[in-house]
Amino acid sequence: MVIRKPRLKRLTEGRVRSTLYKGVVGDPIDMSLLMIEEAYKDFCIGEKPLAATMGISDEKTLVETSLGLAQRGSVLSYQQPVMPTKSVKMHQDHPPYPPLPVGEYRLAPTDCVHVCTEEEYFHLKSLNVTLDMAYKIEEATSEQAADQEWHQLRRPRITSSRFREVCFVRGVSSAESLAERVLKGTRQTAEMRRGADMEYEVAR
Repeated sequence: MVIRKPRLKRLTEGRVRSTLYKGVVGDPIDMSLLMIEEAYKDFCIGEKPLAATMGISDEKTLVETSLGLAQRGSVLSYQQPVMPTKSVKMHQDHPPYPPLPVGEYRLAPTDCVHVCTEEEYFHLKSLNVTLDMAYKIEEATSEQAADQEWHQLRRPRITSSRFREVCFVRGVSSAESLAERVLKGTRQTAEMRRGADMEYEVAR
């Protein structure tokens, strides 16, 4: 004898149609449902319904599950959790952003013993910027992503996102293929566009 799970609207051998229905999904209609254990306290364990043996109490915290609210620690709370979404949740009570740069942070002394040539020394010195210069550069370039000319100037250049690919180029055909992809550019996806649009909000 084989017992199979009935399927919705499927005829069996006796021409009996399955009348399966979907259960109601939602919050408890009445909070007195949580007091079911008191109603069955005089029954023996074998006669109690399953809900009366689960330790349901109105003192326990309710948590969100994929089937609605359930008690914390119950089977539903850890077997049917709310699936995470990719949408960003904006917190209203988030802590303030720390002031940058952090005053207590200092770079550890370097152990490098390399002696630069005069040309290398002046080149490294030219890369140094003060905090005031950094603020001015940030203010001047904050809106550059919206400028089409900036994108045209940036497209043929080897940027940080392409630097790793350049380091692993092997052979002429591989280099030509990479150059073609760099010149062609990368199509901006919906996620990339959303990240660019929310960059200002994140920076605030």
